[in-house]
Amino acid sequence: MNMKQRETIMNQNQTKAPLEEMFRGRVISQHHQHYLVLPEKREEPVLAVLSGKLAYAAKKDQDYPAVGDYVGLDRQTDEGGDAVIIRREPRTSLLRRTEAGTGGNSQSIAANVDILFICMSLNRDYNRRRLERYLAVSYGCEIRPVVLLTKSDLTAEKDTAMLEIMGDHPGLEIMVCSNLSGEGLDQIKALIEGKRTVAFVGSSGVGKSTIINGLLGKDVLKTAEVRENDSRGRHTTTHRQLFPLAGGGAVIDSPGIRELALDDSDVDEVFEDIADLELECRFNDCTHGNEPGCALKQAIRDGKLDPKRFNSFMKLRAEEEARILRKTTKKFVPLEYNKW
Repeated sequence: MNMKQRETIMNQNQTKAPLEEMFRGRVISQHHQHYLVLPEKREEPVLAVLSGKLAYAAKKDQDYPAVGDYVGLDRQTDEGGDAVIIRREPRTSLLRRTEAGTGGNSQSIAANVDILFICMSLNRDYNRRRLERYLAVSYGCEIRPVVLLTKSDLTAEKDTAMLEIMGDHPGLEIMVCSNLSGEGLDQIKALIEGKRTVAFVGSSGVGKSTIINGLLGKDVLKTAEVRENDSRGRHTTTHRQLFPLAGGGAVIDSPGIRELALDDSDVDEVFEDIADLELECRFNDCTHGNEPGCALKQAIRDGKLDPKRFNSFMKLRAEEEARILRKTTKKFVPLEYNKW
């Protein structure tokens, strides 16, 4: 069976089953080949497996249900055996990353996410270059990003950090929170109102699990104390999972991701000022290397563009272009970019 035939079967399986013959639910976690699905009219989740037709037609990772997906089940109980997922509903968004290695394969992280909280702790984890990477993914997936600066009780530099981020990304939403004082928790709750689904991403130990426990009003996720020797928290989440909130909406937690390899991304939106400045280069195909009349290199010399930010832009742009080439040529493409 060729790729086109598989795509046709997949599309048919997504729409063939009438809604009245299914029980709608949402995937809240996945364990190997089993999915934990919460039906709409039940308070307890059921174990489910993918139907043979859907499994046979799936040709890549994003064809399979992900945490956050709405699915159609053949029944609302698993008392007589696992329920069967017979339909995956169309998504509003899919957060994904490129897997490690040279294959360039995509890995789904979460589906139907409305807001992506990009968490960085203000003690040791604060990193503007990593933030740019997360923003590129968020914009590429068309998910609204909100920067969440955690552990504000451990530093007095929160105002400086906010000013730096606002200088790089005017108009970007930024919030500050503290797991000890509860600062910022009410603001987070306000954003989730209206049955929004939010996801928390960030490095291990930045306090995501503690924040989610605060939103849930109980200790559902394991947390660990901050280590005294380096002021870092310890990573406790081992797999992605969704938690419905009592007042509507849902929260998705995911394992800490230190190096988020770009998949769907929009580097130009993250560096909108640099992308606009490119238009002033003398040559349309300027590589911002040794060409005369390069507007970016001139801006660096004039002190109008931070060299570190330029290097980050060039690196992420190179990753984005290499990813596209890997997917089209199926070959490893080395990253090459001009540094200042």
